[in-house]
Amino acid sequence: MQFTAGQLRETVGISVETYRHWKRVLPPFSDRQGYVAAFSVGDIVAARVLRCLTETFGIRTGHLSSLSVDLVRLCNGVPWAKLADRDVVIDPVGQTCHLARHGGESARAKPIIICPMSPLMIELGSELQRLLPVSDQRQLQFPPIEFREAPRAARRSS
Repeated sequence: MQFTAGQLRETVGISVETYRHWKRVLPPFSDRQGYVAAFSVGDIVAARVLRCLTETFGIRTGHLSSLSVDLVRLCNGVPWAKLADRDVVIDPVGQTCHLARHGGESARAKPIIICPMSPLMIELGSELQRLLPVSDQRQLQFPPIEFREAPRAARRSS
């Protein structure tokens, strides 16, 4: 599913001016040119984390240039359900990020930012349900379950 720039702004809660600034200084957003820029759910999640970093922690957007690339790659590479029960651990000095079990990071020698994803994912899920037509919302209503194939012996008996 792809979203427009307007849908990204509305879902994440950023202004047109903020989005324009992000397009100038953050590579994942500057690459999206053309009449209708397309964004994935992972892009929206990464944008929400970036908003948290700029608004809550006061980090200047220009300082997040290389981190934004890793963050977008991380959020696009991990399924929604797995992101929801993890923390994004951000090293602002090293401009890196990774996923960790919720509450699993231990003390470090340097400062890090731990962003619990559960509240952000709940917020984004609500916004996406409000934004999307009812027919598109069906896929957001139930969490995915793991499907395991039955052993060969069990399949023969049925």
